[in-house]
Amino acid sequence: MRVAGFIYTAAVFLAGWVLFRSEGIKSAWTMFASLVGAVEPARQTMLLYVDAAPKLWIAMALGLLFAYPVVPRIRAALARRFGADSALEELISWLAVTVGAALALLFLAGGSYNPFIYFRF
Repeated sequence: MRVAGFIYTAAVFLAGWVLFRSEGIKSAWTMFASLVGAVEPARQTMLLYVDAAPKLWIAMALGLLFAYPVVPRIRAALARRFGADSALEELISWLAVTVGAALALLFLAGGSYNPFIYFRF
């Protein structure tokens, strides 16, 4: 049941992004058809696979990794090894959040010009 809930949530979330990204209903249907392989993907989509930067592939791999319950398992392993509520567990948690936030800020600051998304509307 948990797997079905995860798949349902991911499908609804991704469908929402398609609707948010599309210019209109026709382009949304084209995107949905492309997602399930019913039509040939657009040239821009194919270029993503060819010209994607290594940091994009790393971000996608980390997103896939952390989409599953990795963090609770790591915390449970640390609790078994060093005891529940250990200072080391808190330090590692704090460092992970701090490093993640710093990397996110660096990627945002180092990116090219990207206007605020709601200006399109």
